[in-house]
Amino acid sequence: MNTCADALHIAHVRQIANSIHEAANTASLDLLRDVEVTVDSLTAYQRIAEELLDEVTALGGTIKSCKPATPIDQDKIHAGNLGKSEDIIRVFIGIMEDKKRSALRDKSLNGDLEDSVVTEYENTIALMSRLHDATTELRWAILEHDADLEEPTGDVYKSAEEVNQALKA
Repeated sequence: MNTCADALHIAHVRQIANSIHEAANTASLDLLRDVEVTVDSLTAYQRIAEELLDEVTALGGTIKSCKPATPIDQDKIHAGNLGKSEDIIRVFIGIMEDKKRSALRDKSLNGDLEDSVVTEYENTIALMSRLHDATTELRWAILEHDADLEEPTGDVYKSAEEVNQALKA
C-alpha cells in the first residue's frame, strides 16, 4: 500500500515529467515556427528578386538591341546608382551565405528542417547572384549606349603606323 509520502513523490515526478514534455513541445513548436518564418522570408525575397531580375534583364536587352539616338544617362547618375545596387546585392549575398553556414552548424536543425532552410538560402543566393550579374550588365549596357553617342576626342588615326608614331612621340 502506498503511503502519502509515496503518492506525493509520484505526483511530483509526474508534474516534472509533464513540465519537461510541455517545454520540449514548446521548443519544437518554436523551432518549427522559426523555420517557417525563415523559409517564408526567403521565398518573399526570391519573389521580389525574380520580378526585378525580369525587369532588369528585359531593360538591358532592349538597350543592347536598340540603335542609340539620345543619351540615357548623360550625367552617369543611373549608372552610379546601379553600381551602388550591385554593392548592396553583394553584401546581401554575403549575409545570406553567413546565415546558410549558421543553419548548417545549428544542431537543432536536422533532416527536413535543415534541408528546407538550407535549400531556400541556396535558392536566394543563386537568384541574388543572377540579379547582381543582370544589374552589372544593365549598367554596362547604359554606359556603352551613351558612349556610342559621344563625339570622339583627340586625334583620329587612319592606320596602325600613325598610332605607333603617336605613341612614340
